[in-house]
Amino acid sequence: MSENSTFVCNPSKRLDTSRQFTYDYSYWSHDGYTCAKDGYMKPTGDTYADQKRVFEDLGTDLIKSAWSGYNCTLFAYGQTGSGKTYSMMGYEPNQGVIPRLCESLYQDIDKKTNPNEGIMYRVSFSMLEIYNEKVYDLMNVDSNTQDSLAVKMTPKQGPLVDGLQSFSVSSYKDITYYIDECNKRRTMAVTRMNETSSRAHTIVTLTLVQNNIRERKLKTSKINLVDLAGSERASQTGATGVRFEESKNINKSLMTLGIVIKNLCATACGRTDQGPAPYRDSKLTMLLKDAIGGNCTTIMLATISPSDEDYEQTISTLRYADRVKSIRNTVVVNITDTEQLIKELQTEKDALLMQLVRRNSQMGNSEQEILLLKQKQLAEIDKMKNEMMDMEKEWNRKLQQTKHLMEEHMAKEKKLEQQKRKIPHLINLNEDPALSGKICHFIKAGLVTTIGNTNSSNSPEIILHGPSIGEEHAAITNYSRCLKIVPLQGQVKVNGLSITEPTPLRHLDRLFFSVNNLFVYHNPAEELVAKKRGDKHPVVTFDMAQNEIGKHSKLHTGLEWLKEEIGEMLVHTHEANSMATALKRGIRFEPVMVPSLVLGDKQKPSQIFVKAATSEGGEFLWGRDQFFDRLDLMMSIFQKYVNGEDDWEPKTQKQDPFWEPMETPTLIGVTYITLESIAYMLDIGEQKIGIYDYQAKYVGHLIVCLIPCTMDGTEESEDLAVDSPSELIGKSISFKIKITGATSIPQRYRSSWCHYCFNEDQGRVYSDEVLGIAPKYNFEHIHTINNVTPKTIECLQEDSVMIEVYGRQRKSTSTDHRRGSTVDAYTISDRRRTSTVFTADQRAMSKLLTKGISPSSKCDTLVEVDDENDADDDDSRISKSRQTYNIGEKTDSDYDSTSSLKSENNTSVQIPDIVKDSTPSSSSDQLSDQMKQLRTGISSVMDTIMKRQKIADLELC
Repeated sequence: MSENSTFVCNPSKRLDTSRQFTYDYSYWSHDGYTCAKDGYMKPTGDTYADQKRVFEDLGTDLIKSAWSGYNCTLFAYGQTGSGKTYSMMGYEPNQGVIPRLCESLYQDIDKKTNPNEGIMYRVSFSMLEIYNEKVYDLMNVDSNTQDSLAVKMTPKQGPLVDGLQSFSVSSYKDITYYIDECNKRRTMAVTRMNETSSRAHTIVTLTLVQNNIRERKLKTSKINLVDLAGSERASQTGATGVRFEESKNINKSLMTLGIVIKNLCATACGRTDQGPAPYRDSKLTMLLKDAIGGNCTTIMLATISPSDEDYEQTISTLRYADRVKSIRNTVVVNITDTEQLIKELQTEKDALLMQLVRRNSQMGNSEQEILLLKQKQLAEIDKMKNEMMDMEKEWNRKLQQTKHLMEEHMAKEKKLEQQKRKIPHLINLNEDPALSGKICHFIKAGLVTTIGNTNSSNSPEIILHGPSIGEEHAAITNYSRCLKIVPLQGQVKVNGLSITEPTPLRHLDRLFFSVNNLFVYHNPAEELVAKKRGDKHPVVTFDMAQNEIGKHSKLHTGLEWLKEEIGEMLVHTHEANSMATALKRGIRFEPVMVPSLVLGDKQKPSQIFVKAATSEGGEFLWGRDQFFDRLDLMMSIFQKYVNGEDDWEPKTQKQDPFWEPMETPTLIGVTYITLESIAYMLDIGEQKIGIYDYQAKYVGHLIVCLIPCTMDGTEESEDLAVDSPSELIGKSISFKIKITGATSIPQRYRSSWCHYCFNEDQGRVYSDEVLGIAPKYNFEHIHTINNVTPKTIECLQEDSVMIEVYGRQRKSTSTDHRRGSTVDAYTISDRRRTSTVFTADQRAMSKLLTKGISPSSKCDTLVEVDDENDADDDDSRISKSRQTYNIGEKTDSDYDSTSSLKSENNTSVQIPDIVKDSTPSSSSDQLSDQMKQLRTGISSVMDTIMKRQKIADLELC
């Protein structure tokens, strides 16, 4: 960030120049701050933009526009976790734009209020949520109501939500009360409906009315504050977006908003080929019609992530914001001059009466008829005055209602705080900090507090919602000040550990029942004792509780962020399994760790995927976004099932998010082949290289060979060989990659093919798809390198090519042979990727070797390797590898199909007879000596190449 410009660099292309985007403001808030004693993030320099600065730049402009009588809107757009909700709502003491704007608005009202001026200021508040194209009123007192509201378009008022409640507020304290109440209802709705807060849009609307009684003028302005749902899955639906039509509902709002903005931009640029903006295609765009293309001043706050993994989404968000800049709205002051209106009506009435008198004199109408017409006109004027008086009465009534509710709220809060000081209780934790601490369950002494769902016949004291909550899920006993939690029909975790027997509870213990039911236990008596001893307890957060779950799982890692992701995936896969069981779907989900070497980018750490095991015997890997897209659909289906709707079952199997066809291409494993022999243009013959799956388990052999050749494919290895790679500089070289076939492919695969990418510019190369566990691919491809440079030589000597082997699992009726080049569905990742040329040192693997770790170690050990030996050169790595492994030639019997690699590849070395006359010689002895030296040099080079290939094979393990 530099002034008002944002610069973005592609992390995969370090030499590329950065891309520049210019906006009104560009804020950096990733670092450059210090946390004060009160928790406020205070800038340590000019770089960091705190919450106060953002509000002063953006929020004050909104307030000025509102006081001028204009409608105004601020909406936050960006991917989940990029800071939208933090910027809009924030948390104490780092309050966001919404609470700061509300507080500033009432500060202005206090300054402007003067009884002698005769101006009344009124503010009303409403808050709604849009989830899955359904509008919910968060101000609805009846939290059990789940009926969505209809959005209508009216000629005078524009878009209107039918039945949306709006409450009059007289102070900032009233607004904070309503926001707190809305968050409580939102928490209950999220828990009950299995929603995720990042997938819902929240709209807060403040209506400011300035009533000038003396001048009889009414000025009205609306302030819309919009926190949009996470945008990343709107474009990253992958295969699910094609296969599941129902998934369009979830992202429909954001997609329609993008189309509307695109059409408005085209119109602003003078293009008419886009047609009218489709506002009515989504509830969100209908409500924001004035904000994005009508009578409203609008500010867009685009939030981005500094992570290199989010580069594509960051570019998409910045382009989106750049496009919005070209939209121009025409705004007018929303003012109603009531005195002028009455005068105009009276003048119009007199004029009409004069016309009527003239007409009556001609037509002979009676004076009585004229008098009746006058009375009718006066009645209309009185009706208007009465309506204005009724508005005043309604306003006062709403104020009294708010005052009464506030008094009740204060009484309840006071009573609740008193109970919390005396009675042990459970407080909810939520991934959204604004929703944490909104639900409280008390545990009374001398009783058994039962926990269950709404279907329980025993009326549990604590009712939880979710697919994994049993009718009699658990119970908490409270006898003699000893509290214990007893698991019954459901899973219970205490501090991340699953329990199977009664377990004592201690102050601040974390209790996990399901993904939306995570609580922290509070015991006032223990807390008081701890305070007297001077003990300090950590602040328990949702992330802390999830990290505990990941820490105690079978997936171990030394990276904190990966621990968080493991904990999150464990929770959500547990929820998906519960829904699958309830809906009788034959599938189980389990998070697995996939090493970077298998993903095709060793520079990045291991990633978490979800393994889906079907009852048909199939195993598939789903990426994170693919799993969460399907999880949303699972929750939607499950909610319909729980509500007893008749159409809960998907119409077709393809629409079922639990179903995965056996035809889906699945990664069998990967292998690496070194390129050093090409640096000497040597044919080292056929190599039998091990194939390893995502768990680093041996799953077969791939038979590969690298053959130097001419550009037309003629194999002339003896004529092409060189003594030194430097001899190739400035020349063009060609070579073949031959993949003869594979052996020992697992029985569950009926067919397989392989592909690789030697050069990104040349694209990915595919073999044919072949049936059998010992397929014969008979594949070869010629690669040409024009103008060899020293950098090219370095890459050939150090890099490897990753070959991926894909297959289709057995239960399939299809017997046709398809070309591998037509397959583009990758189950290993939900985004299209291109494997690049990798360096031969393979740091993560070589460190395992140098530390003496067995190659049978699981892939999760990869992320525990530190960087202390990064400076080791190739020779030291080879030396250290020899200390652990006996590198030598072994037979196929040294391989075990059920374990990791045990031995090296069996490779036959063919030394070509090369005669190269550098100087004329008449002595046959001298020629013989030169031949011996040449052959010895070639043999030494090939021996080094073979050893490095074997080490690469070990590193892959």
